[in-house]
Amino acid sequence: MNNTLKQIRNALGYGGVYLGGQVAGGLGVGMMVSYYMALKYRRPDIMKDPEMVALYQDTVMNSLGLLVCVAAVATLVMLFLIFKLRHKKMSESINAVKVSPKKIALGAAIGIVSLFALCGILEVLPLSDSIVSSYNEASEGLFTQNVVLAILGNAIAAPVVEEVIFRGLIFDRLRKGMPVVPAMIISSILFGLAHGQILWICYASVLGMVLCYVFYKTGSIYTSIAMHLALNLTSTVFSYTGVDASSTVVIVLGGIGIVALVALLALLNKISKEETSDVEVSVVKV
Repeated sequence: MNNTLKQIRNALGYGGVYLGGQVAGGLGVGMMVSYYMALKYRRPDIMKDPEMVALYQDTVMNSLGLLVCVAAVATLVMLFLIFKLRHKKMSESINAVKVSPKKIALGAAIGIVSLFALCGILEVLPLSDSIVSSYNEASEGLFTQNVVLAILGNAIAAPVVEEVIFRGLIFDRLRKGMPVVPAMIISSILFGLAHGQILWICYASVLGMVLCYVFYKTGSIYTSIAMHLALNLTSTVFSYTGVDASSTVVIVLGGIGIVALVALLALLNKISKEETSDVEVSVVKV
């Protein structure tokens, strides 16, 4: 019981670091935008003008990729300092274990088919207009900003820092104090809650379970990063290239995605078992 409470406390602590990074990112970008507007418009009362306030808000919304990058850097710097003070290697603490290119590729493939599966599921769900409207409003800034910022923030910085926090630290600490499945569920719910909007919370929680499974079966943060990065990058590319498919096509691709996801997860499980058996055989021979 003491160990369980200790690991929960550790996991929540790392969650706090993540929140701190998000706050730092928001404040940092907010200050940069304020400074930029002050230099450009040279008005001391700029934040008292409703039009200028609206322009400020739009500029921040179109800089979400930059915000994510700043938040990611702030989070990783805080983690580095924490492990430095504890005289621990950050790479070891987050399970940055080298894995084969085959597992990296498999993780990326799982990410892509997970996106198709998710889109198909969302297409058939009877979502209310209010939920859809809330989702569209929350997503607005993600795909209207500069494409380079979107790729850097949405497709690279976010996957890296979220995997380090939610799989490399929170899930890993929780599974040291409780069975794997509850650790997966708790860390995935926390991952979902970090996304804010109700629809994001739901599907991020489900994806969190898959990410935990990939991390758990490979024992390396690199494979879950590959999955997360591939998923976000594919989503970003589709959004910016204007790919528009009919409901029927989305549902069919979703069905294919679900079948492919199950098959790839089974393949990952098989590969992991074979590698474990090979290691055991090598130990016996030695």
